[in-house]
Amino acid sequence: MNGKLPPPLTAPAWGVLALLILPLIPIANARGDTFFSDDFNGSTLDATKWETTIATTGVRYIAGVWTMPPADAHYGSIAVHDSCVSLTNTSPTPSSPMFPLIWTNKAFPEQGDFEIEFRMRYTSGGYWGDGIRIIRMPTPFNPTQGDSTSAVGEYVLMIHQDNLDCKGPNVSLLGPPGEGGPDLPFNTDWHTYRMRYESDKATVYIDNVFYAGPVPTPRPNSIQLGVGEVECCGDSCSANGCWWTSYNLDYIHVKTLGTTAAKTSTWGAVKARYR
Repeated sequence: MNGKLPPPLTAPAWGVLALLILPLIPIANARGDTFFSDDFNGSTLDATKWETTIATTGVRYIAGVWTMPPADAHYGSIAVHDSCVSLTNTSPTPSSPMFPLIWTNKAFPEQGDFEIEFRMRYTSGGYWGDGIRIIRMPTPFNPTQGDSTSAVGEYVLMIHQDNLDCKGPNVSLLGPPGEGGPDLPFNTDWHTYRMRYESDKATVYIDNVFYAGPVPTPRPNSIQLGVGEVECCGDSCSANGCWWTSYNLDYIHVKTLGTTAAKTSTWGAVKARYR
C-alpha cells in the first residue's frame, strides 16, 4: 500500500455496484414468516391459540340463535394425542348428537398475502359431517347464549364429509359444503390441504397437486374445527342411533407470503453491459 486514497468510482463502476445491489430488491412472492402454527404437541389444546370454552359443552346454534341444547345432548369429544388433535363423535349416538367446536380468530394476518397448510384425515364416516372451516365472520367469532350471529359466516375453504349429502372429504372453495368442486373418494388416508391467498384470490392444492383457483374470495379471519350448528338429523339417524363423522388434524400452519430477491447477474453479464 502507498497510502494514497483510491480514485473515485466512475459511472460504469457505479452501474456495476447498482447491479450487485439489485438482487436485494423484492420481485416475487415466496413463503415468509410463520404467523400461526400448531403441531398439537402435548396432551391438551393450547388455549392461547384456540377458543375452547364451549368445545364439548355449552351453547350451540339452534333455529337461528345460540342456545343450550337439550339435556340429553351428546357433544362428542376432543383429545390431543400422538401430535394430533382428534374430534370424535361416538357412533351410534342415541339422541341429540352434536359436534365438538373450537375456533381461532388469530390465525390470519389482517393484510398482505399468506398461505395456510394443514394435514388431516377422517377416521370414520357418517351421515352428517364434521370438518374444517376457513371462513370470514362479520365480527370476531365468540358465540354467547342469545346471540343470533350465524356460525357459518362466509365460506372461503371447507373440508367436510357427509356420506349422504356430499360424500368424500368434500373440498369446497367459496361455497357451502357439497358445492365448488368434485369430491375425493372417501377414505381414511392423510391428506395435505394448502391454500395460497394472493391479491384477494385463493388457490387450493391437495397433496401438492393443484385443485382449484385462483378464485376471488373474502379474506378469511377465522378457523373453526367442528360444527356449531344443530340441524340434525332425520337422514343421519335410525332406530339404532345416529352416525356422525370423526377426524384427526396433524398440524396447521399459516405463513405470510414474503418476497424473493432478483437473481444475481453474472460477472460476465455485468461486464458486457458496461463495455
